[in-house]
Formats: sequence, structure tokens, C-alpha cells
Amino acid sequence: MKVEITIRKLPKILKREKVREAVELGLKRGASRYREMVLDWIDEGRAFKRRSGFLRSSVVAFDNKVVAGAEYAPFVEFGTRPHVILPRRKRALRFIKDGKEIFAKRVNHPGSKPYPFMFADMERRKKEVAREFLRAFGEVLND
Repeated sequence: MKVEITIRKLPKILKREKVREAVELGLKRGASRYREMVLDWIDEGRAFKRRSGFLRSSVVAFDNKVVAGAEYAPFVEFGTRPHVILPRRKRALRFIKDGKEIFAKRVNHPGSKPYPFMFADMERRKKEVAREFLRAFGEVLND
């Protein structure tokens, strides 16, 4: 799952080397700022309840992208529908419920509600990313 910051069509003036450098720095800084906002959202407890910290640590920014690399990130972000869980490697599933060890050949999972963290608070995040982009853009062009 990823958030990608793109500029679709560049005017001819933006093809100059200094401007290209400014755009690249702006996109990189914008992605970095977006990642910070995602992590803040998680740390403030506005997203999901943290368990191992793996999902949080899987949120990375590179170039113009912010990615949540954990396999289960989309299920946390968007939730799941009710579904059946079957064992893959063993003959039964094993889990703890109310302090008791349970074995089952199948489980009817009720689904889970979404806990948005990557796409939450988008209006504020868009403004912050744009501000960061313009700040970096200005730094390069004013050198």
C-alpha cells in the first residue's frame, strides 16, 4: 500500500536542470513530511492499537512515495469483510480466547473495521505536503 506524490505534466520551463532538481527535492521532502504525519497519527493513538510496532516501522518514504510495507497494512487501513479462516500448514487453528487455548478446523471471522492511518486526515496532509514542497522548491531556486 502506498501514497505517491506526482506532478502529471511539467511545463517546458520545468525541464531546466535547476528546476528539475527543485522538483525532485520538493517531492522527496513532501513524501518525508507525509510519512512524519502518518507516524504522528499512529503515535497519537488516532489509528490502530499498536501491538508489535511492525506496521508502524514498515511505513517508509523514498523519493516521492510513502509505503506501508507490512503485508497486512491494507486490512488495517480498509478493514475486512466477514470471512472464513482455515489452517494452512496444520490440521487445526490454535489461538487464545478468554485465557483458554482453542483449537478449531475453521473460524468464521466477523470482519474488522477500518483503522485508517495512511489516508486519514487527507486535506490537512495535502496542505502540509504542498507547503513542504514549495519550501524545498524555493530553497533550490533561490540559491
